[in-house]
Amino acid sequence: MEVRGPEHLLELPGGTVPSPSDLQVVRSVMSGLPPRARGMVSYPSSSEPRSGSVGVTSPAPSSPSTGAPHPKASQPAGSPGQGGDRADWKCPNCSAVLPKIGADGYVTCSFCHAVFTTGQPTVAPASALSEMMAGELALSIQGLSVLAGSKALVQDINLNVASNKVTAIIGPSGCGKTTLLRALNRMTELSGLKVRGQVLYGGRNIYGAGIDAVRVRRRIGMVFQRPTVFPSSIFENVAFGLRIDHEPEDVVERTVITSLKRAGIWDEVKDELDRPALTLSGGQQQRLCIARALAVSPKVLLMDEPTSSLDPIATQKVEDMIFELKQHYTVVIVTHNMQQAARVADLTAFLFQGKLVEFGLTKQIFESPREKLTENYITGRFG
Repeated sequence: MEVRGPEHLLELPGGTVPSPSDLQVVRSVMSGLPPRARGMVSYPSSSEPRSGSVGVTSPAPSSPSTGAPHPKASQPAGSPGQGGDRADWKCPNCSAVLPKIGADGYVTCSFCHAVFTTGQPTVAPASALSEMMAGELALSIQGLSVLAGSKALVQDINLNVASNKVTAIIGPSGCGKTTLLRALNRMTELSGLKVRGQVLYGGRNIYGAGIDAVRVRRRIGMVFQRPTVFPSSIFENVAFGLRIDHEPEDVVERTVITSLKRAGIWDEVKDELDRPALTLSGGQQQRLCIARALAVSPKVLLMDEPTSSLDPIATQKVEDMIFELKQHYTVVIVTHNMQQAARVADLTAFLFQGKLVEFGLTKQIFESPREKLTENYITGRFG
C-alpha cells in the first residue's frame, strides 16, 4: 500500500521541491563510508535512469533461485489504467495482490517491496532489493497496527525482515519507531497497548493463541536505549537468563565467554569478571547488556537507539559489533542518527506518523528515495 504524508510536507514552502543539490550532502557522506555501509551489492550509478521509472524500459529481473526472468504481471481484461484499482493484479515476485497504483505511476508490493510501473512491471532499483529479500525471512509483519485506546500509534505496517541482515527503522520523533520495535516481541503488552495484525516468526504468529510471550522474548531479544545492568558482577549479569533455566555450570561458563566475545567486550573484562557491572563505563554497560541478551540464544535482536547516550568512541565500538553480529543474528535497530543507519544497515524503513512510507536498500533510501517525504526527511527539511 502506498503511504503518503500530508501535502504540506511533500512540497516545501513556496511550492518548491528539493533540488538535486539537497541530496548531494547525503551522497557525499555515503561516498566516504566503508564498504559495509554501501550494502555489499552492486547498484546502478546515480547517473543512470532509475530502474522502474515511468517511461523507462527496464529488463525483467532474474529470479534469484533459477536465474530466469520473473513473469510480468498480466493486465486482466477491462482493468483500469493508471490511478485505477488493481485488486486482481499479482506481484510477479511473490504473487501477493498489488495495491492501487499511485498518482506518480508507481505501485509497491506490500510484502516483497518490489516497485512496478504502469504497463511494464519492473523491479527498482536493479532488483537488488528483491535479491536480498529472496532468502529466509526472520520476521514477516503483516497488517500490524498498535493502538492506545482508539488512537493508532502504528498503522497497517507490512514489512519483511531478512535473516542475517541489519534493518534500520528511521523517522522523526513520535513517528512510532519504538512502538513498532516493541511490538515485534510483544513488549507492547506490558504497556497495555492493543495489537492488530500478525508478526510471523518461523511461520507462526507470535500473537496467536497459546503462544508464550516469555518464549517469544527469548527468541526475539531486546536491547534498550539506556543500559540496564544488574547490581551484580559482570559474569552474573550475562549468566542471569542461564541461571533461571538452571543450565549446568560448564554450559554457563562457555556461553558467558562466547556472549562477551560476540558483544566485543571480552578483551576488556576477561581478567575481572567478578567486578561489579555498575562500575563499567556507559559504553561497556551497553555491550554487557547486549551480551546478556545474546546469552539466551535469540535469533533476532531488537535494538532501540543503543548508542544514543554514548560518546563517539563507544558508539563506534557498538556499531562495529552490530556489523559482526549479523553473521549469527538478525538485527533490527531504531535510530535517530541517519548517518548511523547509513553505516550499519543493509535495509532501511522510513516511518512517518505511524505509517511505513518507504522501505528499501539503505543506499537507495539515502541516495535516490522514491518518496518526496523520505527525501525531505533525509535532507533535513523536517524532523
